[in-house]
Amino acid sequence: MKKRTINIILMSTIGLLIIAICILIIQILSRPRYTATNEPQTTIITEIPHSEAVPVLQEPQSDEVEEDLAETSSFSRGKTSTKVNIRELPSEDARVLETAEADSEYNIIEILDSGWVKIQYEENIEAYISSAYIIPIP
Repeated sequence: MKKRTINIILMSTIGLLIIAICILIIQILSRPRYTATNEPQTTIITEIPHSEAVPVLQEPQSDEVEEDLAETSSFSRGKTSTKVNIRELPSEDARVLETAEADSEYNIIEILDSGWVKIQYEENIEAYISSAYIIPIP
């Protein structure tokens, strides 16, 4: 091939790359903006009698999850509503001790105002599960 032909091919390739980069920049600038919120998006799963056919799912309003569990402080046991992490401390950044399957039962030691439930994990070990994933058992 001649030098001129190679130069034309290279310049065409560079031109196509520049056009592609411009299109990507336009796409990035025109994408929708999202704002980060610190509010957890949780769902309360309410246990209903077997006589009713469909379970009721409710969207929590603000601190409704913690209030519901506070009202059920007479419960000493709880079960997990879904697969959930059991953590060493009451924080999403805390070390995960285990991932519990749905319907795993634990003794509830304390319901914290921070949205966590302290449970008896093993014989001498206490751990934490988010209160959004615990269903109190009478």
